[in-house]
Amino acid sequence: MSSMKKEDNEHEKKSEGFWESDEFLCQRLQEQEVFTSKKGSLAMEQPCLKRRRKVSGTHHDAPLAPHPMFIDHVVEKVLDYSSDMMTSVKQFRLVCKKWNYIATKKYRTTYGRICFENDFNRKTSKFIQVMQNCSDMLFDKFKFSGGFVVYKPYQGHYGFDKIFNELFRICVPWMKTLEFSSHNPSDLKFPKNIRRYDLSNVSTISFHICVFYNNLQEEMVDYLAGLLDISTNLKTCDFRLVSADPSMQSDDQIKIMQKFGTVIATKISKTCKHLKLNMLINDNVITLLEGRELQLESLIIDFQKIGMSTKVIESFLKSQSKSLQNLEFIEAPFQAGMELPELRHLSFLKVEGKPKIPSFKFERALPKLKSVEILFYWIYQDEDWLKNVLVDQGQSQSVVDVEFLCEINEKDLFILHRITKCFPKLKRLSVVLNTPTALSILFCEMTFLEDLEISFCREFWGYRGPDRMGKVDAAFCGLPADLCIRLLRQCDFSSTEIPETMCREPSIRDLTQLQKLKIRGYRADQIPLTDVTVHFGLLKMKKLTHLILDIFPISKQCLMILGQHVKLQLLPGPPTLS
Repeated sequence: MSSMKKEDNEHEKKSEGFWESDEFLCQRLQEQEVFTSKKGSLAMEQPCLKRRRKVSGTHHDAPLAPHPMFIDHVVEKVLDYSSDMMTSVKQFRLVCKKWNYIATKKYRTTYGRICFENDFNRKTSKFIQVMQNCSDMLFDKFKFSGGFVVYKPYQGHYGFDKIFNELFRICVPWMKTLEFSSHNPSDLKFPKNIRRYDLSNVSTISFHICVFYNNLQEEMVDYLAGLLDISTNLKTCDFRLVSADPSMQSDDQIKIMQKFGTVIATKISKTCKHLKLNMLINDNVITLLEGRELQLESLIIDFQKIGMSTKVIESFLKSQSKSLQNLEFIEAPFQAGMELPELRHLSFLKVEGKPKIPSFKFERALPKLKSVEILFYWIYQDEDWLKNVLVDQGQSQSVVDVEFLCEINEKDLFILHRITKCFPKLKRLSVVLNTPTALSILFCEMTFLEDLEISFCREFWGYRGPDRMGKVDAAFCGLPADLCIRLLRQCDFSSTEIPETMCREPSIRDLTQLQKLKIRGYRADQIPLTDVTVHFGLLKMKKLTHLILDIFPISKQCLMILGQHVKLQLLPGPPTLS
């Protein structure tokens, strides 16, 4: 009998395929979910031992494909289409362990920020109760804002230091970004033993204080020193210490603020790559900062109208010449004769505040510069405020992106000629215009542009009057203003042909390489940019693919036609019309 059963088994294997191997069965058993029943006993789902058929004459085991809803990028797509509210994340985290991990990672990457402010004790106590047993926290960015000062201990015995210590004990392993922001520094409370923590995981620290009163605590200087001592792997530091009214600063406030600068210059981690300083600093602070031998990639300094030695600034910039890539000067104390040292790796330069630029030659000092941004404040505007801008810098063959965010009036048209001369390889330009004449010069001289952003100022409101009507359309289309007025009165432009002899003036059609265009203006609905510009200007541009328009008085029908030719976005309004 036993021999007959053995033969039957062998015959069955040969005729129907083969049994799953012992190794494969063990693997299947290990992959089953083990769960705890209500009584506390362990139960295991039994695998279904079906015979595997031969596939194409081979005996190789086909790999088990995971269910699509257990694939990371699929679940992330589902999360993207769900609500951004915290409730949705909680629901996803409760589905299973896999979804918990994916939802947590997605939320931490996209948002991951929690702010502690008013009623600090009560809210933080609840946060601690929930997160103390969490193995994968949702947050890696922690902000402490004004108002979390202790007014009354929560539950009597739960004082501020204890709450802060518990919070840091639980959250330190997950902290990557720390932000402190307060209008009144007396609200900023650190635990007295802050140096006992290890913040080596923190890569970004933001420390913002706006002083309203004369009660800036000196102990805050020591707290900041302790915070920098334990943050040994910082990559980004943002320090902002300003007064609400600089004219009311007392001598004590100035001394304490300078102490902050000294602490930052002596305690900042040598691993810092991105530094932003907006505070009262002097030559001593810059000298100490140079002594830290930092290798900065990005530097932003707001000098707050403080006069400094040009030699100190030049020396510090020279010490960063091997690594510095982005440089921003705000209210810089540029003086006559100041020169930029050679910064061979600098790709972005921004000058903001006073209409002054240090003397340098682009090709010598900044040979790899790609982008330039210039923003002069209107409070410095006078008759000759742009007279000395871009005069001595020479040409730059590397710059392809320029943002000149200053109002260009009728008397300032020469600045467009200077931009064209200084940057012959320019591809992208952003300008703020106050006259249609500037449009004509721009269209005439910058035919090589591929990306253009135009912002209209308040002067364009006046072109709705009868004596100036049509001049905005005329500047875009290169047509006489009176002809633009007559064309606007027509209902149908499709049958209207304009002779080439009438299109003698520069127009937007001359920008033959333009691919992206953005036009906006303050109170754009009052600026007479109409259907004429669309039909005889924008629709004639062959390479234009992306167009962003403000709420100009353009008809809906005209916008629909335009949306069929380019990817159109309205500001404000629906994302696209296409």
